[in-house]
Amino acid sequence: MIQHMKRNLRHPGFIQPFHTLLLLVSICCFVTAKSYSQAAFTTAWPLTADQSFNSTGAGASTVTGANQLMSSTLFIPVANAYIGTTSGTAGDGQRCSPRLNDLLDGGWVNDGGAVEGRYEQFEVAPNTGYNMNVTNISFTVGNRSRSELKGNVYYYVAASSAAFTMGTGTLLGSSQGASSTNNWNTYSYTTNINVTSGNKIFVRIYPYNTGSATGGKYFCTRNVSVSGTTTTPNITNITFTTPVTCITTQTTISWTGPAGFNNGTQTILAFLKAGSAVTAGTPTNALATYTANTVFGSGTVYQNDAAAGCIYKATGTDAAGNHSGLTITGLTAGTTYHLLVYVVTGTNSYGGGVTGNGTTLTATGVPTGLAGNPSRTLQSTSSINLTWGAVTTGTLQWIFG
Repeated sequence: MIQHMKRNLRHPGFIQPFHTLLLLVSICCFVTAKSYSQAAFTTAWPLTADQSFNSTGAGASTVTGANQLMSSTLFIPVANAYIGTTSGTAGDGQRCSPRLNDLLDGGWVNDGGAVEGRYEQFEVAPNTGYNMNVTNISFTVGNRSRSELKGNVYYYVAASSAAFTMGTGTLLGSSQGASSTNNWNTYSYTTNINVTSGNKIFVRIYPYNTGSATGGKYFCTRNVSVSGTTTTPNITNITFTTPVTCITTQTTISWTGPAGFNNGTQTILAFLKAGSAVTAGTPTNALATYTANTVFGSGTVYQNDAAAGCIYKATGTDAAGNHSGLTITGLTAGTTYHLLVYVVTGTNSYGGGVTGNGTTLTATGVPTGLAGNPSRTLQSTSSINLTWGAVTTGTLQWIFG
């Protein structure tokens, strides 16, 4: 929006018929940036010797699993618990039964279908501050001496499994099992299940018998796994703010710290460059190699870009890693500056880089043609005082943009 103000001044000795005073002020430039790095994980339950789990992959340290849980109506046999579908091969897989019919291990009645409250349960959760996306759920199931032993498989996402039933869960597959006796069948489901921080994914296998009542028969399970990626939180809401006093050689940068930030083990490391984005590359240098300085060009140069200097190496202005305002000086007016920020764990474990940029204020030139050149005092980004020498005759036009 352009506003015009005109004042006619008519006096003898008119020198210039028309004078224009043009003022352009840049107020504030800010960029909000978000960046997240992902790490793959697999949490698995081999079930070849016990009910324990293991987690592997780059994201293994960002998830927490739990040992397999059996409902109170399902039992692992006292003897030969992990010989699976065989007659005696240790480590072949886990056996279980509900102890129905003869009340002994391996006893079943004709269930006709899955029974609520009878299940094997597997769970995994993202650690505090992380989100998790489950991309695959796999398992191998079979039987010992009864091909009519099957299982329905469900998953459920919540903070606890207290409300997990076949009605509230999501069905992955029904009638899962081997088509012949003493055999296995492997199932693998591609999924896209988001599990946010504070929640868990629960996977349940509900075994049942569709044949006649029997004893000495077992539903068998092995190699259950949940795979996916965790999202590592990072710096967000990067903001560049120019000074309210309209100083053209400095800017103030603020940001929001990453969820789950640990100021005892993590450090925020930032670099600034003029004119173009910082070349990130793959950072490997130890934190000790960098010295930060808020005077632009005075900090240690970044290992992958000699034009970028270190402006910050600390933990924010509060325990969460937030920064309320880092003032950088020694800048050039009307120039765009590019930021690259890392969260570094330990001495040199770098998270994904976050970027942002902002532009310093532009100094305006003094207009010519007035009897006395104007002077201006910049009060703030919303006000300005102007003075100038008298003009004998003519039209003085102010244009504010």
